[in-house]
Amino acid sequence: MSTQPPPSPQRSAQETRTALLEAAAAEILESGYAAASLSSIAARQGLTKGALAHQFPAKGDFVGAFGDALRDAVRQSAMTAREAFPDSPTRALIAFLLHLGARATREPAVAAATALFSDRAVPGPRLTTAVTELLEETERFVADAQRAGEADSRLPAGDIAEHVLITNLGTASFRLHTHATAPGRPRLRFLRITLTGSGFHDVDDVIDGVVASRANGTLDELPPSKTLTR
Repeated sequence: MSTQPPPSPQRSAQETRTALLEAAAAEILESGYAAASLSSIAARQGLTKGALAHQFPAKGDFVGAFGDALRDAVRQSAMTAREAFPDSPTRALIAFLLHLGARATREPAVAAATALFSDRAVPGPRLTTAVTELLEETERFVADAQRAGEADSRLPAGDIAEHVLITNLGTASFRLHTHATAPGRPRLRFLRITLTGSGFHDVDDVIDGVVASRANGTLDELPPSKTLTR
């Protein structure tokens, strides 16, 4: 565990909060929620546990902050995806997932929030709102695609949305403990299976086009494979 120098006296309260969230995210991603402690999180920023308590009195407060970060990422990614593909909800869905994956790569708080989905030690209500918002946004994309004729409507949009998220989040967790994907296999291959089985049309062409365009030019680079977008 690396230890950072004490925060500068000139650091603002918001900067301190951001730094502490990053430290907590790193600690929880490395150790899991149950094993992470306020003392170890504080040590990463050269603080005492008492000093940390001014911003985050309990470990669960970090989870709430991670949830807030994820909700912000969901909203911004959804807006960007719809602006990038205003006439194709399926393409917007793919862009949405790519943007979330990119945010999880860049922002430790978002990465921690998604990792904690499967951590049974986490206080449930702390992430409920963020998970609900992520699911509802995904369901909107699916329902829009069905209405636009880009997918058959034989399955409920909510069921498809749940399957999309379970597949992607579960695959990202699974890949932490297995070998990397063999060279030449397509990106988002499990999402391809999910969407094809859910009645979406021309899935390979649609995904290949969104990936090749980097979500219609809205991503500087695609997220690594071991994120929400495996």
